[in-house]
Amino acid sequence: MENHQQCLHQMFHHQAQRSPGAIAVVDGDHSVTYRELDYLTDCLAGYLQAHGVTLDNPVGIFMETCYEYVVSYIAILKAGGAYMPLDLAYPDRLLGKIFSEAEPKVIVTKAEYVDRLDGSFAGTALSIDADQSWKDQACDPDAVADITLDNLAFLAYTSGTTGEPKGVLQTHRSAVNSYLTRYELSTYGPDDRVACNIFFVWELLRPLLKGAACYIIPDEVIYDPRLLTEFIARHKITEVLFTPSLLETTINSVDPGLVESQFSSLNVIWLNGEVVTAKLKHRAFEVLPPHVRLLNT
Repeated sequence: MENHQQCLHQMFHHQAQRSPGAIAVVDGDHSVTYRELDYLTDCLAGYLQAHGVTLDNPVGIFMETCYEYVVSYIAILKAGGAYMPLDLAYPDRLLGKIFSEAEPKVIVTKAEYVDRLDGSFAGTALSIDADQSWKDQACDPDAVADITLDNLAFLAYTSGTTGEPKGVLQTHRSAVNSYLTRYELSTYGPDDRVACNIFFVWELLRPLLKGAACYIIPDEVIYDPRLLTEFIARHKITEVLFTPSLLETTINSVDPGLVESQFSSLNVIWLNGEVVTAKLKHRAFEVLPPHVRLLNT
């Protein structure tokens, strides 16, 4: 495995310097280059720092999978903070519990969701789409000059064995090592288009650290087999991640000939999150284009 001493946001910044004009993220009709994404995340990182975010401080993201989510995530890392995902499906009681335990100074959200935070969150709630003041900020790299691979990158709440959500911490080192392992299995180039939704926070950075494009699958598309296969074909996606059950539902809900033609641009399908059955493996090899690689990690 490649020996790497850079944190996640440093890896992204260096890739942005290598391919500034390449497309980094596509979300519907909106796209941004690596140069633009690097600049915008610097601005938002500066806003977060101005509102008290320092090394290892959790910062929540409370929105759907979208372009602004990507900006928020990278900016949090650049500010020295730890990304904390907040699912829109979380009940208010759970949100209040998380805010009480994690004590985030800032939550990045959208205008349509900010009312959900009233009464339970005492810090700064930034509506990234409505409040454009963050674009006037500048990141202070000296504020995070001491960041290392052992600083926090993530704070995620899981249901745990008791059913009561608990915070799970992860450092830059563990995330970087995970990506490096995957890069040994699947390489990336400037022509690669990686479709992301499932395990979104993991998937979005993997192409962005290597110069490929992240195509965001809308939440209303990911579980509709017809819309999902059309999305892959229309955007000429080269790589995507499925849970095994989602892949099984998709290929069994669409005409086999249509699966092969609409998945013709794909080179790699990652399977993650569940056991891959022999039945699914056999079915996938029957209907998928013969050049598609199935990778299970």
